[in-house]
Amino acid sequence: MRLPISCIALIMALLACNRQKENASNELVPESSNGWEYADSVRNEIQSAKIPTDTLRLIDFGSKDDSQRIQKAIDHVYELGGGTILIPPGIHYTGPIVLKSKINLYLEEGAELKFIAKPEIYPLAYNWFNGIPCMNYSSMIYAKDASDIQISGKGIIDGQGNDPVWKSMKFHERKDWELLKKLENTNVKPINRKFGNGHSIRPDLITFLECSRINISGVSIKNAPFWVIHPILCKHVTIKKCLISSHGYDQIGIGLESSENILVDSTKFQFIDDGVKILSGRVKIPNNRASKNIVIQNSVFENVLYSAVIISSQTQAGANHIFLSDLKIDTSETALRIFANAGLKGKLHEIFLKNIQADQITGSFLLSNINNSSNLSDSSPLLYNIHLDKINAENCGRAFLLNGHSKNLIYNVNVRDSKFSTFKGSFVKNLQNMSFSNVQENEENYSGTNTVGNIQIPKINLEHNEDDILNSNNIKFNDLPKSVKNTLAANYPQIPVNNIDQMITQSNIIYNINLKLESSKELRLLVLTNGKIMRSESDITFGELPKAVISALETYLKITPAPLMINEIKKIAFQDFAYFEIKGEYNQKLFAVGINNNGDIIEEKQKIITTYFSPAKSK
Repeated sequence: MRLPISCIALIMALLACNRQKENASNELVPESSNGWEYADSVRNEIQSAKIPTDTLRLIDFGSKDDSQRIQKAIDHVYELGGGTILIPPGIHYTGPIVLKSKINLYLEEGAELKFIAKPEIYPLAYNWFNGIPCMNYSSMIYAKDASDIQISGKGIIDGQGNDPVWKSMKFHERKDWELLKKLENTNVKPINRKFGNGHSIRPDLITFLECSRINISGVSIKNAPFWVIHPILCKHVTIKKCLISSHGYDQIGIGLESSENILVDSTKFQFIDDGVKILSGRVKIPNNRASKNIVIQNSVFENVLYSAVIISSQTQAGANHIFLSDLKIDTSETALRIFANAGLKGKLHEIFLKNIQADQITGSFLLSNINNSSNLSDSSPLLYNIHLDKINAENCGRAFLLNGHSKNLIYNVNVRDSKFSTFKGSFVKNLQNMSFSNVQENEENYSGTNTVGNIQIPKINLEHNEDDILNSNNIKFNDLPKSVKNTLAANYPQIPVNNIDQMITQSNIIYNINLKLESSKELRLLVLTNGKIMRSESDITFGELPKAVISALETYLKITPAPLMINEIKKIAFQDFAYFEIKGEYNQKLFAVGINNNGDIIEEKQKIITTYFSPAKSK
């Protein structure tokens, strides 16, 4: 049974933007049209890998050393002109694999490639790390300057990124990251920016560099040390019917960097930091180009920590013509996050979303930010032409958080035939031309438009204050209605009030009240103006759980002698319903479960709660 959610819809509150200079008028950002027809043409133009029909089964070749057997098979088939290498059922431990042109690595059902967690066996290879080229550990599966490559079948590729040897690198990575930036800033050539063994820049699981016609289909890919699939400067990439799941730090499902003509279709992303990340280099790179003509469709994003799709600030060459359609997003901070960086000047535009079903968006459905950018030297538009159509977002923190810059506005955001059920009001600043048509928020149908500053918004009763955001106001205890004060006195006598937010909705005023308990704990309440408590939430310890709840948790996790780490326990109560929300890690798997007083499991969602748990974070 799904947990009841207290849907508190705050009014859409928009802060009027500063007007852009005349020379940065809409002539620079013409309204896009026929976007989905263009998406159809992209699909039709994407080329598939062409693989010869010859086949070699792995057991027919090489010695018992799987690392050598697989690479020897690839080299042998490549010399014969290409073909398919069949990986038979069973667990095959292997080191780095270098794919070559006209090779199909086919994993039969029951086959599992496990990459050995020994950094020293991964030689130096040219790669990009956070948008900067360097020499680092080879990715576990690596191809450069190749074409017609396929990874397919029904098997599993496991990078074993949750092994302590890879996880521990995260805590030493910053030193090498700062060194890499310094080497780039001092014009050291990428081939001389050497990391690898003895350093802590983690490798990707799969990297394609300057390759074309790449197909990945059918396989399950999990547990990358860093990113899972990372095409760089690639063309014609199809990823279809895959399961991508990766526990750990900084996990990106698919990182599309300076690549074009991309199709991600019918793929499922689970337990990942970001599902798909689109970027185009952090620094000026020879032959760099925009990431463009990207279609992501018919896919599912479950329990994503940050964003289902993110267009990164590392877009020196820009990104455009990005199409997201027929997606299901269940539990993520944002559906689409866009970061424009004026210091890099890469332009982000022609971004289309259609038929998106989202639930449990804890932040904003659409989040975009230019405001933190530096080195603003001109006012040419960076982010423009974003179109949303047929969006249904339930249990969503905000519909929009769009934060442009006073010297660089966001242009042309259009929303049609959509419904948002939100907890907070939207925030929009420094944006020109935002229009709505048949947009609903919390069952209230908005028709027509109204203008605040130079932003068009749905017709709602909005008292505009140029200096304030009107979605929430911090107030004092004496400002509370008498009915709310009486409720606090009757239910929580002599407990000090820590903070109060007054939230104005379409139909009510709601008070978010934090009470300060003993041992630095807080009790958080949502109270209506009539004094009725809608929801309460408090942090508790494991020892405070009822025996029935502990017993249910042990049964749910199938407890064996393995370390159990509890990250967070909350007691959550509604008007006629209460439960305990327990989050933690067991047997190297993250869990979040709701259990009521009787020991009934009322919510079962395997999801990442924080970046990754460590013993230091357990309680």
